Amino acid sequence: MSINTQTLPKRVSYGLWLLIIAYLGIAGASLIYGETTPWNLIWQEALLKLKFQSSAWNPLLDLRLPRLLILSCTGASLAVAGCVMQALFRNPLASPSVLGVSAGASLSITLMFACGLHSFSSFTLPCAAISGALMSLFLVQIFSRAQTAHGLILAGMAISTLLIAGQDLLLYALRYKWELLQTLTEWQNGFSGNLNWQHVLMQFPLSSLGLWGCWRYRREIDLFSLGEEQALALGVDVPRVRWKLFVCVALLTGSSIAVLGVLPFLGLILPNVIRQIPICLAHALIPWCIVAGGFLLVAMDYLLRSFAFTEITLGNITALLGGAFFLLLLLKPTGERAPC
Repeated sequence: MSINTQTLPKRVSYGLWLLIIAYLGIAGASLIYGETTPWNLIWQEALLKLKFQSSAWNPLLDLRLPRLLILSCTGASLAVAGCVMQALFRNPLASPSVLGVSAGASLSITLMFACGLHSFSSFTLPCAAISGALMSLFLVQIFSRAQTAHGLILAGMAISTLLIAGQDLLLYALRYKWELLQTLTEWQNGFSGNLNWQHVLMQFPLSSLGLWGCWRYRREIDLFSLGEEQALALGVDVPRVRWKLFVCVALLTGSSIAVLGVLPFLGLILPNVIRQIPICLAHALIPWCIVAGGFLLVAMDYLLRSFAFTEITLGNITALLGGAFFLLLLLKPTGERAPC
């Protein structure tokens, strides 16, 4: 690998700062774009509300700011989850869906909606999603004959297929409940038009815990990318650390799916794109995934609202990007590989 390790850290650092500036720019634009009410009135009302002197609805505090926080947190969570999965399995096409994490979370949330428990508490949906994600991991653990990456992937694909089939059966059983199906359809496609502070409360603590866990084990993630045998030889308790990282991935994926819905391929694409810089080590890759994930979702949402694409959601866009990504892989010459 012909990389100048002396100039790479500075280049990576400068690039990250440029990305942070770009994120702040798009975040500011998403907060102020398209507002017809004079901003001096909006700021005055916002200050009064922060001082608990007003209860009037404010577009900045009650709509745009929580949506910005959720989009940023979701993008960061899914990108980091994909980065961790790809390092654990040493496979650039690995993502949380490999072990049925996404399928388990989706099925659990669908069950909550079907039983009418989704509005019971702010933490009902994220707890159900994380429980479903952990349940799928537990089933993978049981049915995997060998605790190797290959064995876990095969078991994960089987479990994921069964969970998706169960969700389809449940949706078909609910086909006459039109209002519920509309809500589930918006959720499954990553609709961002109804986000509020309750959703922030649902997601932010769990995603923060998952991100902290991934950063805490960044050294072990780097060693996993060398192979399980090498990691074991260098003193890593492979089964224990791997399952701790699986729990972090479940926290990140479950909380994101519970709040914003299913965003396919986001956790697969971003780490692969970032590695073209090149960035291989987790202590540099994780911050890039956090900022790039937030930037991408905020930018996509901003463009959709700016051009009034009301019939397209974030999930539709990420699905299209995922399909284009796989087509590019097919068209890419066989000899070309990522710098890592």
